[in-house]
Amino acid sequence: MHFNKVFYLNTFASLIFMIFILGCASPERNSAPEKTDSVEIAEPVSATTVNDFSYPWGNPLLLQLKYPLKWEADPEKYGQLKQPEAMLFDSISYYYENLNLAKTIATPDYKSVQVLNPVPREEMNVKTDSLIVYHLDSCRFRLPDAGNFECYYFSKTDTGAPASTFGNLLFIDKATRNAKLIQAYHMQGGEQSVKYQFFTVEKLTISTFSGWYYDDGFTLKKAGHFNIDGD
Repeated sequence: MHFNKVFYLNTFASLIFMIFILGCASPERNSAPEKTDSVEIAEPVSATTVNDFSYPWGNPLLLQLKYPLKWEADPEKYGQLKQPEAMLFDSISYYYENLNLAKTIATPDYKSVQVLNPVPREEMNVKTDSLIVYHLDSCRFRLPDAGNFECYYFSKTDTGAPASTFGNLLFIDKATRNAKLIQAYHMQGGEQSVKYQFFTVEKLTISTFSGWYYDDGFTLKKAGHFNIDGD
């Protein structure tokens, strides 16, 4: 399935417009729009400036929406959503696509890895190896340390399925070098649908959001909430 994405938030004017429509758009079509505070649309950071940003990390729009949500397709534009939801979707998806295009950096050392959120079978839209889903060989960013943990973000495109990309967060205990992995992002292409997962990081707390893009629209729900410092 091909989606013609025509909107990119790369100018100041676009930023102001997005802040405006965020206060006007509501995922519940039968209820009055809920007033929300203005938010600054975060821009992806590069590996050379990663120490200059602060938590929370991830697209702030995800923290402003009501879940579960359903955004309807535009009947006159195949593969696109109605406005203004189409702009909101593009602003979210492009943010993470840009993160995954950052240059790789050195992979940190660690002793062991515990996967905290294995992807359920029903959340897999492509057939791929678990070594791709939970990979740790394409480090993109080192985030600021959180508590007793170093934090890194990895992402890799499945060469067996070019339309699929998987991104993982790795939290490494500074004392033991034992690590915890969150399967944070994925974009799994398909003939009839595209499966998405987005994330936000608030130091040791990670939230994930699971979405499906079909011909009839896009659905998104909260998928998980994890405390790295917990059991």
